[in-house]
Amino acid sequence: MSRCHLRRGIDLQQNSTISHTQKKPETLIQHDIGTVNETIGICSFYQTRRRKIRRRSKIRHSHENPTIEGAGAAQYFSAFGECLNNPDFIFLARSRRPPGNPVNAMLSFGYQILWNHLLTLIELQGLDPYHACLHQGTERHAALASDLIEEFRAPIIDSLVLWLINTKVMNTQEDFEYHDSGCYLNNSGRPKYIKYFLQRLDEEVQNVKGEKQPRWDFMTQQIKAFKDFVYQPSQLYKPYQIC
Repeated sequence: MSRCHLRRGIDLQQNSTISHTQKKPETLIQHDIGTVNETIGICSFYQTRRRKIRRRSKIRHSHENPTIEGAGAAQYFSAFGECLNNPDFIFLARSRRPPGNPVNAMLSFGYQILWNHLLTLIELQGLDPYHACLHQGTERHAALASDLIEEFRAPIIDSLVLWLINTKVMNTQEDFEYHDSGCYLNNSGRPKYIKYFLQRLDEEVQNVKGEKQPRWDFMTQQIKAFKDFVYQPSQLYKPYQIC
């Protein structure tokens, strides 16, 4: 069978599975709950703050609340700034387009490079990145990457930003620039950020079986798990969880 025919078969199966999944709220809610659990768990290294974040992020898990991830994110970011202990970095709320301060600049930049990395992994698995369950795909939006990034934002990017700030690796005067009504990493900040981002992907963490794997391998395994879900929809896709 040619690669073209194989890819066509994957696309048809993916479209069929996703269309069926979008009609079943429980599958979408399971993914949202997994994402909320990741955002709650990210501050586990900050024990004095964790109980407060758990309390603020407590939401109802029911079919009547289809935007669990969105509601959880709003509550999570309201407490995120309290995990910062570097007085040079202030974070009161998430601002995206454009990012309004250095913390938001690092979050936005990190999410973008993580999204690009996931898109490459999705294409390597032969999946159609423009068909997804949670986000609407267009010719300019690879929605499947937007779906799968949700479970990795907190354990990879948010934790990295906390570390870069609290260890004073990043400097508000040297690593950022302001233009077009926003704040962005400059020619000093971008290479520094990418260096530690790659180091974060290489770090080994423990999986549910007690085995150690680099973070980049976890992302690959999750995309393979989604591909398995495409072919066997009865086996619900399980989001990545921090161990």
